[in-house]
Amino acid sequence: MNIQLIRSNNGKPRTNIAHTIVKKAQEFDWGNTSEESADLALNILALFCDEMTREKLYRRFLNDVIARVPYGGCIISKAEIETWILTHSNFEDIRKNMSFLVAVYKSETEKNEIYEVEAKTEMEAVIQACEFYESEEYKENLIAQLTDFDELYDHYASREIWFSIYYPHNN
Repeated sequence: MNIQLIRSNNGKPRTNIAHTIVKKAQEFDWGNTSEESADLALNILALFCDEMTREKLYRRFLNDVIARVPYGGCIISKAEIETWILTHSNFEDIRKNMSFLVAVYKSETEKNEIYEVEAKTEMEAVIQACEFYESEEYKENLIAQLTDFDELYDHYASREIWFSIYYPHNN
């Protein structure tokens, strides 16, 4: 999706993306490094990358891209954003394994269990914990099949398995 940034006749910023991540600002802006512009950077990156990558890159995206948008606005293409992310991501740093705590409740056993698992993403951590006794091949297939948290939640809810994930810390 291309990002459209325009100003109305009264100078109010308008865009084609929702303001779903609100750190401090109630509206978006561009052409500067304000809180409003930072929220715009976060919300744009949320459309193109996972939370961990977004949090690591948004300040740089703010300075490199959002702060340089002319006052009147512009269109930032999907390809430009994806290229910027790839060019500015050090994936060895961003994607190293992290330690997650995942609490799992299985109705069939009526047991709560807590697992500490090593994974690159939150979704991978949940699958590692919920399928703790399954083969690695089975887990890798699930990781490839389930593309977002809604699918992940539905998959486990249908099996009456509930989970909570606790924020990771780097190893």
